[in-house]
Amino acid sequence: MKFKFDPKGLPGNLKTEAGQKGFIKAVDQLMSSGNGAGKVAQDTPTYAAMIGMLVLDGYTDPDAAGFADQFWRIFGEAHGKTEDSEGNDVPNTTVYDDVAKAISELEDPARTVYYQELASVSRNLIENAGQIAHDDATYTSQIFVYDDEYVSDGAKGAGGLDIPDLSDAGGTAGPDDIRRANIESVAVIAAAYNLEQARLFDVIDRIMETWWNGQLPIGFDRGSKALDDLYWATDTRLSPAARHMQYSRVLGADGGEVSTEVQPNTQFDDLLKRFVASLAEYDRQQRIGDIVSTQRRNALALTSEQVRSSGRNLAANASLYGWGGPQFAARRLADHIKKSFAVLNSREIQAAYGVDGPWKVVERVAQELGAVPNLVKWQTQATAIKTILDIVAKRASIWSGSKLPLFNDAASSQDAVADRIDDGFGSLADELHNLVLVTAGKKLPASTASRGGVGTTMKTRTTSVAATKTATGTVDIDDADRDMLMRQAGNYIAVNGIKDDAVEQLSQPSETQYAPSIPAMPSSASTSGSDGIDQLRQMVAQGQVPNLDQLKGIVMPTAG
Repeated sequence: MKFKFDPKGLPGNLKTEAGQKGFIKAVDQLMSSGNGAGKVAQDTPTYAAMIGMLVLDGYTDPDAAGFADQFWRIFGEAHGKTEDSEGNDVPNTTVYDDVAKAISELEDPARTVYYQELASVSRNLIENAGQIAHDDATYTSQIFVYDDEYVSDGAKGAGGLDIPDLSDAGGTAGPDDIRRANIESVAVIAAAYNLEQARLFDVIDRIMETWWNGQLPIGFDRGSKALDDLYWATDTRLSPAARHMQYSRVLGADGGEVSTEVQPNTQFDDLLKRFVASLAEYDRQQRIGDIVSTQRRNALALTSEQVRSSGRNLAANASLYGWGGPQFAARRLADHIKKSFAVLNSREIQAAYGVDGPWKVVERVAQELGAVPNLVKWQTQATAIKTILDIVAKRASIWSGSKLPLFNDAASSQDAVADRIDDGFGSLADELHNLVLVTAGKKLPASTASRGGVGTTMKTRTTSVAATKTATGTVDIDDADRDMLMRQAGNYIAVNGIKDDAVEQLSQPSETQYAPSIPAMPSSASTSGSDGIDQLRQMVAQGQVPNLDQLKGIVMPTAG
């Protein structure tokens, strides 16, 4: 029997084969450490179920503090037991064996079973053992019922919050108690807000209305099936008012009605722009011309630790506003977006509107609604913010400080610059010598000829130096994620038209802001005279400074 990871909803660190092997190795090392428990073999359903439960519960970073505690909690869950209808003990390990056997035998030859699939189906059986016991005649049928639910709806755990690639619609606490899941939830809500501005949800509602009225020329096909799925899931989606409430509370956006007991996140946009600006300035630093120039005045703002400080402020803020309801709102929004793009990607829908491509459908229907938004801006911004926040969440434990540098910036060090200059002069001398030999009709040295002759020495040297430095660097954020952060920061700045002087100003060093790790609890019922004081106290507790208009609203509230 074979097991593997279900690729749907996996976090970034488990999407590669190397990452998955590293995760399995870390689990093996924990199990070998003992803790008074016996080791479970890798090829057993029990082992596979434990891996699946870790992923479903969101514990996918073996280096995070508390991972070991969660592993042993799940180890205990896996070795629990239920009772059959006659009161006999049924070990959970028996349930895992039954489920794995039933799923693998659905196809011939036996198919591979997903870790998350096994864990999800088994947990449902164990949790509902009181209704359908292990010795019930319908027990095996119930396995297939829960497996069908998994296949159609996906895992119900706290795993990844991936949404479709918007350009082609196709944790655990750290020192600041910055939570990965909280930030991932805010990332989805931020993406949804930008797609809202692109009128994605308005367009989908209009298409669905036209289809239901029988005015859309499509039949019983994939496009109709996607619309049917979306139409009958109305009760599980957030209404427009509920969506805008989340945007206002979590992102500080205008237009939503927020409870008087909470303070909207008015700092989010500024903190995001400061982090983006610090990334852009750091990226600019990497060019040798900027390093050697005597005209750069903001040298301190160009260090990677300034990027870390800006990232920490954003991460702490997003983590604070991602507790509780927003995590479930994010999942509903992600599902809504996925189903919306399933409609827009349908060739039948595109043909009905005479276009080719999901965003052209949005543009065509938006024209019908009376106003076409700046699709390039909102789509690019949705992708950029979602990607940036996902990387911030992935590295949640490093923003408050680390013994390692944030980025591998060997290219900006004085030693690297000296190496490049030395290589340049050395290569120039080599080229002149080779040119003399060629002019005199003599053969080039074998070592030079084997590299392709004149013009390759400097490239070979520089590549060798760079490769050596990169291979030996140990950093908090690897080169791939660093490059993605820089690229998305550039995209964000470009579509918003942020000028160089504004970028430089936003990237200036600022004092690290205080941010509580948990939200303020609502106070008991208060009189109207103390409501303003409670609101002011909450703002101060969250590190926010009220502006003049907010103070007027607190001191002189408008009569209801």
